[in-house]
Amino acid sequence: MKDMRQFRRFRFPTILAFLFVCVLTLSARAWSATDAELEKTISEALSVRHPTEGPDWWRSLGPTAPGVIIRMYEASDQIYQRLRLLEALAWFDDSASVEFLKLQADRTAYDVLRNAAIRSVGIARGAKEEEFVSQFLKHPDPQTRIAAAETLKRMNDSRADKVLETYLGDEKTPWITARLKGEAVLPKRLKITSSSDDRLNPELTGTWAGFWIAPGAGSPRMESRPAVLRLKVSGATGLEGELNLKKSGKALQPKAFVLAKVSGKSSRIIGVLIEMPASDSAQTSAQRDIQKQRREIPFEAELVERAGLKLIEFRAPSIAAILVVRRTGTSQ
Repeated sequence: MKDMRQFRRFRFPTILAFLFVCVLTLSARAWSATDAELEKTISEALSVRHPTEGPDWWRSLGPTAPGVIIRMYEASDQIYQRLRLLEALAWFDDSASVEFLKLQADRTAYDVLRNAAIRSVGIARGAKEEEFVSQFLKHPDPQTRIAAAETLKRMNDSRADKVLETYLGDEKTPWITARLKGEAVLPKRLKITSSSDDRLNPELTGTWAGFWIAPGAGSPRMESRPAVLRLKVSGATGLEGELNLKKSGKALQPKAFVLAKVSGKSSRIIGVLIEMPASDSAQTSAQRDIQKQRREIPFEAELVERAGLKLIEFRAPSIAAILVVRRTGTSQ
């Protein structure tokens, strides 16, 4: 009988230890499953064309969400998706998130991501990051300067206000100061240099780089990929061009188009896109024969000036695609 009591005393703590180990194991498995579920939830949110989720929705995902968001950002090569993820991190006053945002603001080569990271740092930490945000007031990109200035303005902090006041006295770009002062900034269309409105604007000539955004094939997601548009105006109304969409992710392979049936005047053009093998740049007679067999995608484009930048806004309504590019150089 005594031996039985000793056995029971020994067995009880052993069972407790065993149950404790089981709980830890199940918790670890549940933690991994939660991360996977979070990634799925966030991916579904990013696939919506018109985002509706706000700060409360992102915060409701819990304290592990920032880590999942950062991992998704690092695994993605879609600019639009990365932009949304940087914006999401703004709603977490989390040291790892803020440091990650700062790293992207300092290192990314894409101005749209840099500006989003700056704004998100300001939202997450407010006036605590006045010094970090202020350094971008000297950035060569005017869009980055305005992003930093607007972020400082939203801080409602006396020190940030003084920095902003000094900056406004030094800023030489009129549209930036007007925008920060709340004055109307109207977009203006570029005028041609010729006296005839029938001539194409020679400023269309050049190499333009930006992003092509279109609905994903067979899915509700929007896909974004880097694009290069090359144009050359010849004579009064002649224009030649090609559009190259770079590889993006595993599914999106490079594509190349030639611009055909182009017409227009001043800074506006219309025509069709004809897809060509991405590796072919010169147009031989054989390639022209191939063009005739390919689907023609109508487009319309315009050279405009917005916020101090010369841009080409390019639309292909039949496939719901939009291209926005800025000049990187001139054609040879």
